[in-house]
Amino acid sequence: MASYDDNVPPPPPSPAASSSATAMQLGELRQSVPILKRTLTGSVLLGYIHEFEHGFVRQGADGQVRVCRWDNIAQAYQGSTVTYTNGAYNNTSYSGRFIGVDGSTYNFSGMFRDPAITRRAGRPSDRSAVLMQGIIRRGCQLVSEHQLPGAIAALNQGQQLDFGDVQLNLQGISTRKGLLPWSQVSQVGVRDGWWTVRRQGKRLPIVSKKVESTPNVPLLVTLAGLLQQQARHNAA
Repeated sequence: MASYDDNVPPPPPSPAASSSATAMQLGELRQSVPILKRTLTGSVLLGYIHEFEHGFVRQGADGQVRVCRWDNIAQAYQGSTVTYTNGAYNNTSYSGRFIGVDGSTYNFSGMFRDPAITRRAGRPSDRSAVLMQGIIRRGCQLVSEHQLPGAIAALNQGQQLDFGDVQLNLQGISTRKGLLPWSQVSQVGVRDGWWTVRRQGKRLPIVSKKVESTPNVPLLVTLAGLLQQQARHNAA
């Protein structure tokens, strides 16, 4: 495989990719990002991700295509880890995993030097990886937005929603330590690649998990905020 030339802009989607996007009603094309593998001599092109309004097409270097709509995804995972060595920035690794309602799986992972942290970034594989991380984050957010109305309806019907080994219901959030009522939850949030649940009056979180280990974290955080508001309103 030849080294990738960063001076050549990504081509438009192939006819197969375009027809697949049209058939799945993905909407307008937002961007095309090369999938690159870093080598000792440069970067090798493995294919492209074509991001559309409602999903993406993964186009391999061999011409094979896979199509994904955000509203056909059941579980969306994202992860990001910033690594330092002796206090100096080393690199950032990212991951993404989307599992469709039909069981189909789309996996992404990579590593790059973040130009927002270091001036030494700028290789083609770094720039494409930053764009890929953005697609994963937007995808996870859109999946959660699509699932939000159904999730609220399920909670109002008395159902329990599972997020890995954590469950939400109208009463509170359940962990391995038991049920924590919403009236006692001070915060459910995300920071530095971890999501946490904090209890009022406690310094340490009662839940602290890597974002990449839990599905649909944006949905979890949004629902937790709504249920906290409802608990405060009911107590007023």
